[in-house]
Amino acid sequence: MIASGFHTLVAIWGQWVKMNKTDSEVIGGIGIDDLRWMSPVYPGDSLRGIIEVVDLIPSSKGGKGVLVNKVTVHNQDDKLVLTAQVKALMKSRNN
Repeated sequence: MIASGFHTLVAIWGQWVKMNKTDSEVIGGIGIDDLRWMSPVYPGDSLRGIIEVVDLIPSSKGGKGVLVNKVTVHNQDDKLVLTAQVKALMKSRNN
């Protein structure tokens, strides 16, 4: 038995949301690009996710922009199990 790849993504992203790092600035999700499941995730695996900002694209209309995050997930053996780029529309801090 293996975990669904989407379940793996949701588990990691859910932890990020619980950390409440960008909650007040998020307008909405735009999409997920380059989503790859590199290795299966099994029951009992421990996962470590890294979410890093790779781009900030300001809007020409001002007051908002696109935040691009790179998501990588490794298991307890440091084996890469998932990669993706997640984009969100964000309020600008410099309104």
